[in-house]
Amino acid sequence: MKSSYSARFILLFFVFFCNAQEKSPRLTVVLVIDQFAYHELQKLLPFFKGGIKFLHDNGIRYINAFHAHGMPETGIGHTTIGTATWAKDHGIIGNSWINEKGNLVLCDQDNSPHAAVFSPDGTYNFGVSPKNIMVDALSDQLRLNSFPHAKNTIFSISLKSRSSVGMAGRLGNALWFDTKTGNFTSSKAYFKELPAWVKIFNKERNIQNMKSYTWDLTYPKDDQAYQFYDLEDYEYTGVKRSWIGTHEINHNEKDPFLFFEKTPNANKLLLDFAHECLKTHITDNHNERFILWLSLSSLDLIGHVYGPNSLELIDMLYHVDNQLNKFIQSLSQYVPLQETLFVLTADHGVFPILETLKKRGIPFAHRMNADELIKVLNDGIEEKHGIKNAIAHFKMPCFYCSKEVCSSPRPRYNAIIEDIKKELMATPGIKAAWTYKELIQMPTLPRDLKQYYKNQLYHNRTGDIICQVQPYNYIDTYTSGTAHGTPYDYDTHVPLIVYQKGVHENKTIGTTVFTPQIGVTLAEILNVPRPSASTFDVLPGIITEKKLES
Repeated sequence: MKSSYSARFILLFFVFFCNAQEKSPRLTVVLVIDQFAYHELQKLLPFFKGGIKFLHDNGIRYINAFHAHGMPETGIGHTTIGTATWAKDHGIIGNSWINEKGNLVLCDQDNSPHAAVFSPDGTYNFGVSPKNIMVDALSDQLRLNSFPHAKNTIFSISLKSRSSVGMAGRLGNALWFDTKTGNFTSSKAYFKELPAWVKIFNKERNIQNMKSYTWDLTYPKDDQAYQFYDLEDYEYTGVKRSWIGTHEINHNEKDPFLFFEKTPNANKLLLDFAHECLKTHITDNHNERFILWLSLSSLDLIGHVYGPNSLELIDMLYHVDNQLNKFIQSLSQYVPLQETLFVLTADHGVFPILETLKKRGIPFAHRMNADELIKVLNDGIEEKHGIKNAIAHFKMPCFYCSKEVCSSPRPRYNAIIEDIKKELMATPGIKAAWTYKELIQMPTLPRDLKQYYKNQLYHNRTGDIICQVQPYNYIDTYTSGTAHGTPYDYDTHVPLIVYQKGVHENKTIGTTVFTPQIGVTLAEILNVPRPSASTFDVLPGIITEKKLES
């Protein structure tokens, strides 16, 4: 009798496990909507009808997902998702930082010949590579654990190079849009030469010869989908009129397609490009897997100018919703939905335009002028210590001291730093100021916002003094528009949805989770080692083949 039960159990287990194996994803699509704050999803969900709505209604919804950095940005967010680590480990502490020589370094900058960006006429004198990422990424592990009979093909596509590079790592294939030429491109860090299919796509789309473009509203102007406060308040926006409509392209400008990027047309082009990539590389071999990292950047580009409550940003999201619906439907002609894993998330959130918020009744909302603040600090240090321009650079949230200050005898250096901190703490809108050493040695709890800043500390990249602003305060060189650069919910809380039909679906999980868990979870599902520096757990609610087997 026992042997009969045992045999029956083994048979049932074998059938169950084989079914699970059949549902293992052949295609994985990670959708990162740049600047898609969780509060935007909450606000607009009743009006979504397409791809965002589909994934939200059918997938596993993590309603408390966070980028736990003190200053979330595009470079940090995408690299965090790609490496499953915080900036303190992967090293991308911002879109840029100041190096030891006092020079500005872009996070994907590489001036060596092997990183030269491909251009039609070969005139570019800059390079892009993952050189500044200090750990391996999930894309690297996928490539390292690829086999001749079971290849893992990895592409990372974005309008921004830093987004694409952050997810591609060293061994994925990164591609991005060039605002100078209207072409998709890459660098020698990823390809010996630009792939033929990319050249064909660029030639057939002929974007470089486009003379104008049009942005039409998704719904009629009087639709309830647009009934929000401040929708067409252009008093404090970066552009004082709506960008919706028809616009001519001036090909004599340095970057003629810079404004094209800020329209739904650019996201559509990106998704068409991703579809062409998939069509070119997907195979009928069920042992092979295709992993597509896809960053939709236009929301962020328009959001900085007009803010999250604007007609432009809201309509951009409606377009994204519709465009993703068509994209998701198109994938089924290559891979069945049951064999396709989707992840939808964002690299950071956004705060409202502070002047508009103050006008609405939040009295402490305030934009501090960075140049004016630095002048006050430098004048005070010059008067007391006789050093001019003690603060040489500022990059939110870091103040970088001059070489003269840094080379001062230790007692004098400490006195200068303490005086700068005192002045910062006396400035309305600034909550705290620390040195690198103070912050890294400070005991904190995981959800303590000081820990968010600690997660972003990296030696020789972080400044001499790190400051935390109060909620709805920001230090900026821009006098209009908005940004994202604080540890508060509006900047760090992002959507997170995981969906695979019949496998990962239809749950709402309220447990607090963090974005590095995305990479760990994908590693578990795709049965490859996690990125080596990651110490995070798999997202709750995920059932994997390994768990089924055990």
